[in-house]
Amino acid sequence: MPVLRPALCLVVALSASAVFADDPDPLAAGPAWRLVQLNGSAFTARARFSIAVDRRLAGQAPCNSFFGAIDGTAAAFHIGPLAATRNACADLAAESAFFQALEAARQARIDGGRLVMTGDDGVELVFAPSAPD
Repeated sequence: MPVLRPALCLVVALSASAVFADDPDPLAAGPAWRLVQLNGSAFTARARFSIAVDRRLAGQAPCNSFFGAIDGTAAAFHIGPLAATRNACADLAAESAFFQALEAARQARIDGGRLVMTGDDGVELVFAPSAPD
């Protein structure tokens, strides 16, 4: 059966690639993410970000644009320090909570098409894919 072995190897390789394709790196460069939930409560202010190939993130918080870097892997990472513009608006409290939670996040996973970031002390941010502006 030497003819079947190469075919079997191909089937195993394709199966393995399909498994990994279903489990993407949550911190890979890709789509923009929109914050929909912060620490178990709906987040109604606008906050979104995307990650570039060089592991830098950039986004728009409720009041200000921001950027920073991600070091590590999805299992153990650090974001920051974040830098932001300094505009005032009615949602500064929501923005402050978002920035604090984002900098406290230490793990990330994709769950049902959403990006979930968690950290110490129960910090949890849930992001949905965001359509471009």
